[in-house]
Amino acid sequence: MFEEEYRKEMEAVGPDREQMERLLAAMEQKGRRPRPLRRTILLVAAACAAMVMTVVASTPTLRDTLEEFLGGFAPYAQPVEAAACTANGIEIKVISAMADRAMVKVYAQARDVTGQNRLRADMDVWGGVERPEEDGKGEQEGNSRTMGGKCVGFDPESGTALLEFGTWGTYFGAAADGGLEGMELLVLGIYPDGLGRGKIGEDHWRIPLDIEILSSREVALSDMIGTVRLRTLCLSPLGPSILFEQEAESLLQYSPLAVYLSDGTVLFPRWEGGGGFGLKDDHWTIDPRGLDCWTFEEPVDPEDVTGISLAYWYLPLCGDAAGEGRWLSELPRQTEPGSQTP
Repeated sequence: MFEEEYRKEMEAVGPDREQMERLLAAMEQKGRRPRPLRRTILLVAAACAAMVMTVVASTPTLRDTLEEFLGGFAPYAQPVEAAACTANGIEIKVISAMADRAMVKVYAQARDVTGQNRLRADMDVWGGVERPEEDGKGEQEGNSRTMGGKCVGFDPESGTALLEFGTWGTYFGAAADGGLEGMELLVLGIYPDGLGRGKIGEDHWRIPLDIEILSSREVALSDMIGTVRLRTLCLSPLGPSILFEQEAESLLQYSPLAVYLSDGTVLFPRWEGGGGFGLKDDHWTIDPRGLDCWTFEEPVDPEDVTGISLAYWYLPLCGDAAGEGRWLSELPRQTEPGSQTP
């Protein structure tokens, strides 16, 4: 609708066909070549059309929605130069992303280019970020992974949806080289009526992209909790992640993780994904290495973290090392700044 109105207004202020023909005839009579003018007009028209499509695809409503959704994490979301992909009549274009060594989140906009308005605010989406050459059987640390997606905003006027795709527990082996290169956003399905019902088309969306990794703080661990040996704690502004080895199924995700800050605040980040399962010989089996990931509600300076606890087990932190762990007499509670650290 907006595009049609814009085009009508542009036609109204510009010369009509009869006026243009008279102008070109006069130029030819004076020995001037009209071809460059025609090309310029076509280029201007193309630029105007591109501008209109950009306005339609990036509505202020969705920009505001994304900024509100990210909250304090907005400064950590980096613009991503990535091509759009159209499949099944749906165009998906990456807007921004943020990542650390354990998790990556990508934000994209989707619109129905067929005019059928098949996208909805309450639809389900499924996808994640991966390297095209990897099949899930690699030897990277934290072999298993969790991926998923959701619709976090919808503009009914333009029919454009704002989507979030996340992958956790895949890229811990990425060195601190500053980026995840050669990645791609893989969108496996869009379900207007709910996951598993009424999938739009059968083709997948694949969008290549490179993502910068946020700096993080790594702390070496050696504690044994049940059948799980902790190996490395990674702290970034997005959240903590723990690399571990296991003899049986990891129960870390069921143990409340508390993060203690230098001002006495105690936080309970939300468990996002990971785990210690891997695909071997086409069967899901317990992998001796695993990685669990959590996210903060608001960004946290990794250097402000003075300790963590898993259930009743507390570990003080100093720099890149952990002190001697000890048992707590009671489970910690989320506190306000200035409370007493155990």
